[in-house]
Amino acid sequence: DPPDTDCPHEDAFILHSEHEPDGSNFVIVLSSVQMLRNANRGHGPWFYHLDGTFQVTREGFVFIVLATCDLAHRVLPISVCVGTAERIRVAGPMMQYTKNWVEKLVLTKGWGPQCNMTDHSTALRTASVKVFPSLKTLGECFFHVKKAVRDRYSQLGEECYDRVTEDIDTLRKIPCPKLFVNLKASVLQQWENDRLPAKFISAWKTTYAHTHKSTKKNKKTAGLGDWLPSSIIHWMGLE
Repeated sequence: DPPDTDCPHEDAFILHSEHEPDGSNFVIVLSSVQMLRNANRGHGPWFYHLDGTFQVTREGFVFIVLATCDLAHRVLPISVCVGTAERIRVAGPMMQYTKNWVEKLVLTKGWGPQCNMTDHSTALRTASVKVFPSLKTLGECFFHVKKAVRDRYSQLGEECYDRVTEDIDTLRKIPCPKLFVNLKASVLQQWENDRLPAKFISAWKTTYAHTHKSTKKNKKTAGLGDWLPSSIIHWMGLE
């Protein structure tokens, strides 16, 4: 059980831990009462962001953060996890036990977010859909959208790269989904007219600026922001 305290620095506790008998694999999920309450703050009740990295710990353990944000673009962490197993084996327990504790301490009627944003990780997406059947949309983190463009700098050339990044920054600030779709179509058409590399335009259409059904029924994956308010997109764009 969580500590009985109102001090935000003294209420951290382990939501879940597990390990192999020989200690070869482990998963530790950490949070606090204050952090769990973030699930009911800002965009928390309907949106969360999930991201993992292997670059935080010295031993190469995967470190995953489950968070949301508020209207001022501030990050509101809900739980964190460290583990040695594959991402899906880490993310699954992390989200399930976080969900259990959120529903026990914060949202007693159930936590059913509608939108999730993460990177290209199939493991994180699979775990998200399994734990949160309420999800209707799986989003692409804007940081990875920008990284994909940077990785194609040599393919685009300096002039085209500057043009593309300017157009993308314009698109991400649009708060209205209908307006986004219309301007997105206009931008893509202009790129074709200006003879940007066809492979880049094709990849952008199918991966980063397209909404389509995923492998799960009634679930959608999205790129730049066909369905997300600009506040979240802007937050995800911060580095």
